[in-house]
Amino acid sequence: MNNIYLIGILGVGKTTIGKLLAEKTNMKWVDADVMIVEKGKMPISEMFAKYGEKYFRDLETEVMREISKMNNLIVSCGGGVILKEENVILMRNSGTVLWLQRDIEKVIESVKAENRPLLKDGKEKLYSIFESRKEKYKNAAHYIIDNNKGTDITIKEILAYIK
Repeated sequence: MNNIYLIGILGVGKTTIGKLLAEKTNMKWVDADVMIVEKGKMPISEMFAKYGEKYFRDLETEVMREISKMNNLIVSCGGGVILKEENVILMRNSGTVLWLQRDIEKVIESVKAENRPLLKDGKEKLYSIFESRKEKYKNAAHYIIDNNKGTDITIKEILAYIK
């Protein structure tokens, strides 16, 4: 089976939904950011601080190339994976891309800014990040999934799409 890629702004539930979806489908779940940390041998925040965002994005693309060669994965992607066209092509050619959406206010309530390099200036930056990326999410996605109704409903919707 092809991969299922979960995309969306940070804090929309890609990790939570990814893990649950893997259980329901007997597919393997992977977190692209965890793979980037393993490849870079340091936390993402340290990569940003030491080498900048470009270094991180290049590592992210290396990881996406590796993932796209595998099968039967549920992949929780980093929020900015859609910033490089190569990543979008890799995902669309090797699986189904699902854009998880959640009200920004709910995301802001749940996110821990101190763990997120792009939010070092405050959680409100999420509004501008989302605005600058939403068209890219839309263009990358095969399907848009509303994750405001609870994880059980979200999982059921996803299962309906991928069958």
